[in-house]
Amino acid sequence: MSPRAKRWLIGIWAALFVTAWTLAMTSGLTGAGCRKDRYEGAAKLRYCSISLALGGWTRLDARERARSASLYLERGIAQAQLGRDDAARADFARAIADAQAFAGPWLVDLETRMADFAGTPAARLWEAVAVAPAS
Repeated sequence: MSPRAKRWLIGIWAALFVTAWTLAMTSGLTGAGCRKDRYEGAAKLRYCSISLALGGWTRLDARERARSASLYLERGIAQAQLGRDDAARADFARAIADAQAFAGPWLVDLETRMADFAGTPAARLWEAVAVAPAS
């Protein structure tokens, strides 16, 4: 292999690595913002949506889908806080489906988190989705 080809390959590898690292870090940091209770409504929705968009490639793995269920739950909470009931229901349904994609405590974790919102519109929407008969 020529020195020029080697440099090109190293450059391509470095660019791919930096891109993947940047996506992972941004997704992780915005995911942390999404899960924090200090953000509500539009700010929480923004963090959750960015994290889900940047981490979309992880949906290929069932375990990662189950782990990301909490992001959909948190985005559903933000949607409910903004009065977007249909969007909240869709996110809650996605969170439940993803939590069941891989064996583990994922669904129990979602239910535990929603207990913190008892009596809120988000909790009422969650209950409507969680107890709805499967079609």
